[in-house]
Amino acid sequence: MKSWIYRVLSVFVICSLLAVLALGTPATAATDEEIGSAVPIGLSWLAAQQNPDGSWSGFRDEEPVGYTGLVVLAFEMDAIERGLDPMGVDYEYGENVVKGLDYIFGQIHYQDISSKPEADGNDNGIGTYFMVGAGRHVIYNTSIAMMAIAASGHPELYRDDLQGAVDYLVWAQRGPGDGIYQGGWSYSDSWFGADNSNSGYAISALGFAATPLPYGFDLNIPEFVKGNLNLWIDAIQDDVDGDTHDGGSRWIPNAGLWVNILKTGNLLYEMAMVGDTTETERVQDAIDYIERHWNDPGNYKFAPGWRGDNQTMFAMMKGLENLGIERIDLDGDGVTEHDWFDEVSTFLVQRQKEDGSWPNDPWEPFGRPILSTAWAVLTLQKTVPRALLQELLIHVDIKPGSCSNPINVKSKGVLPVAVLGIEDFDVTTIDPSEILLSRDGIEEGVSPLRWSYEDVATPFEGEPEACHERGGDGYMDLTLKFDVPELVGTLALNQLAGETILLQLTGILPDEYAGTPIVGEDAIRLLDRGRKVNSGKKK
Repeated sequence: MKSWIYRVLSVFVICSLLAVLALGTPATAATDEEIGSAVPIGLSWLAAQQNPDGSWSGFRDEEPVGYTGLVVLAFEMDAIERGLDPMGVDYEYGENVVKGLDYIFGQIHYQDISSKPEADGNDNGIGTYFMVGAGRHVIYNTSIAMMAIAASGHPELYRDDLQGAVDYLVWAQRGPGDGIYQGGWSYSDSWFGADNSNSGYAISALGFAATPLPYGFDLNIPEFVKGNLNLWIDAIQDDVDGDTHDGGSRWIPNAGLWVNILKTGNLLYEMAMVGDTTETERVQDAIDYIERHWNDPGNYKFAPGWRGDNQTMFAMMKGLENLGIERIDLDGDGVTEHDWFDEVSTFLVQRQKEDGSWPNDPWEPFGRPILSTAWAVLTLQKTVPRALLQELLIHVDIKPGSCSNPINVKSKGVLPVAVLGIEDFDVTTIDPSEILLSRDGIEEGVSPLRWSYEDVATPFEGEPEACHERGGDGYMDLTLKFDVPELVGTLALNQLAGETILLQLTGILPDEYAGTPIVGEDAIRLLDRGRKVNSGKKK
């Protein structure tokens, strides 16, 4: 009897090991062509599952708004990638998108948010949310609906309603009176506490809404939302104290429940939202968690890993992509040699069924795999708009060595401008090709003709109209040259001759620094045409 049991156990163990190995790193990564084939087949299958009322639905019958939003978003990402209007007649799934959005707006509800006037971007005391009936998953459904609305590309149709939904989420965010839950979201505005599953979707919705076209409507998110979120990040991230959960995201604060890659992907997106970069310690701790648990099982609900859980792959993709993380370190040697998307995309391509769908996953164990397929397609598309980032204020010195910074609007020369390096800011992290010089009231900007690196100036602490004439301070500066005639023409400077105005320099850091926007300004004095004055430089 014992030998029979041992034989059965041995077979079970061997089969289990083979199953784990089958889920391991693929021998050959999926090609761009294979990924490019998987997405259209998946979209075709999803289109065929649309209900007559324009919705999609499945195992979770109370969640058709969420189902519909995810599928519509997948179509929209496809259209945007191809340069098409997601709702246009030239897009083969344009009618599906229109019907899906019509269904979502058929489930709109209104909430009095006058108790928090600072949340009211529409100045009408009313927020909007999307839900079928009186279900408790209001935040999930509303957040997913918002992503689909934002990516529609049509603010002229939906801007006010999306702003109302932003207002609702801002109103529903837990505040100072909610203790350890401050900064997070729960299942609905009336549900107790907060968790990082709901919060992950809420922040994604705000990220889409705040992003410019084509992914969003460039809506404003109040600064206090990011301040509260910053507190939530610290509360929800597991402390680094030597246990297996170090750096990962819990489900709720102060409890080691369901720490996994799904919620840690949400955590990374949240970190990007408040301006963290790959150089931020808590970001590195979260990445370490994903690296340590990369090969853990993921094919059951709340599992630590990702394989077999398409929602986890989607959440992880959003976080890593928003922080510009292309490779991770799986062998602990300090070298980020592993292309995470190669493995994830290959896993998904290999698991796609012939009809274009993906197998049911832990969140949708039976029925039509709508969610599983939508999450898989969105992950393979690898297109998520940049999270709302805080701008990095930088020191800018126009005409280094000059104090009054005069510019003759008739000049045919160049204008020197320096971005100043300081102890905790390395100017070599800036992408000079992304820099623009502009002014208030002008949408366009002027790019530099050329640039170089040289220590030329010292930051001035004070109002931009004031100045000093100090030279280098020992920190490398980025020096740029702008064409004066182009500045005069593009910024209409000849209309302001005789005035002192501010010029604003904007740019963006590369992906490894999360694409953080940079901004700085300095004053210039525009000379009357033909008039010459002392430049003000030190003799």
